[in-house]
Amino acid sequence: MRTEVERLRVTTPEGPGGSLAHEAGQYVFSYDGDRAAARIALSMPVRALPYVERELHPILQMNLPEGFLLEALRLRLAKLGTLDPMLLLSLTGGEHAIGRVRVTLPDAAPAKASRGESLHDMLAWDGTGDLFRLLVDRYLLRAGISGVQPKVLVPERPDEAGKATVATADLIVKSGRAEYPGLAANEYLCMSIAREAGMPVPEFFLSANRQLLV
Repeated sequence: MRTEVERLRVTTPEGPGGSLAHEAGQYVFSYDGDRAAARIALSMPVRALPYVERELHPILQMNLPEGFLLEALRLRLAKLGTLDPMLLLSLTGGEHAIGRVRVTLPDAAPAKASRGESLHDMLAWDGTGDLFRLLVDRYLLRAGISGVQPKVLVPERPDEAGKATVATADLIVKSGRAEYPGLAANEYLCMSIAREAGMPVPEFFLSANRQLLV
């Protein structure tokens, strides 16, 4: 069975942006109106003429999962047939994508809120069971994050007082697994060096067993 996605809606925090279609082997993005604030990329100013490309527009490629996540999606959704960029965007380019551009089906309903995961519990993981695989299985469709290495976007569950540990509602959880041994500890070290050098970095944490970087 093959699921065709012919048209998608593109929005930004400023409101509606336009529509993306796949026609005759080409990707066609058209702005809905002439509002300058609707601009989705510096290289794509608002205009009446559509932007036509043989490959997906670069700004939208940023919402596509790669590597580990892409392979996990292929296994999970094998019955849908080929996961082309339009189908992938419809699944993962919505409200959980990283960045300001959101891509959804025209009639998509808002996603249901998830209970989330405790940052404290993830960092205290002792290696029993495969926590990262569990997180991937649970949050695979929140996969609007690029990069080849194993990672998943996980909502943080607030503490008993209703407060989140970090400023953002979503946590990027990375694990080297067998494919990239030592990845989490290596990236933690790199982030620590960058912070000590005075470079701006996000909050970051290493699990007690050094297998997860958050």
